[in-house]
Amino acid sequence: MGPHSEHAVHPMTIKGFMFSAFVPASCRVRHLIAYGALLVLVGCGSAADNKVDGAMGVTTSSSSRVLDIQDPVARLDLARMTYTHGDDIYAEVVVSNDTGAGLDFRSCGGQPYWGVLDGGPEGFRGVETGAQLTCMGEPKQIPEGESRWSIRVPTTSTSCTRDEFSPELQCIQNGSLPDLPPGDYSLRIEGAGQSLPIPAPVIITLE
Repeated sequence: MGPHSEHAVHPMTIKGFMFSAFVPASCRVRHLIAYGALLVLVGCGSAADNKVDGAMGVTTSSSSRVLDIQDPVARLDLARMTYTHGDDIYAEVVVSNDTGAGLDFRSCGGQPYWGVLDGGPEGFRGVETGAQLTCMGEPKQIPEGESRWSIRVPTTSTSCTRDEFSPELQCIQNGSLPDLPPGDYSLRIEGAGQSLPIPAPVIITLE
């Protein structure tokens, strides 16, 4: 057949789809409609993927920064683990407060923490430093960030007796409380507010 025959085939291409001239016009229309619908579905799928990614925390133009808020924590810093019985123990409670706000407390003397020795030989227990649980001071706060709070822990017994036949510790002649006997004790920290973090107890030795 010659190049001008009425049966010649003239292909045409649209976006990667090839159509031949001998295909009826109605078929070509249906092909174009189907191709258009396919483009719409692909576009919707991409938009849906972007929404899911955004919901899962992927950075997008509409995403917002999430604040890293952590619970406050506390630890106990001691110069050593062995002390002479009768000597006071000095330590620091180190608080890391990354909550974004201050931690409220109220106590006598304005200190948030105090310590006590317990669990010693025969169940002997040391006196507490202060009377924080028997009165209320002015409201105060532990600030944001890291802060240090000094405590003093006596190595004195909480009780004594003048009965020489009693297993309890004997009072000193002037009636004062005696020192705790040598042994291992648990140094436990208490706080003046429910929101305050409490460090884990540590074992110290009195010689």
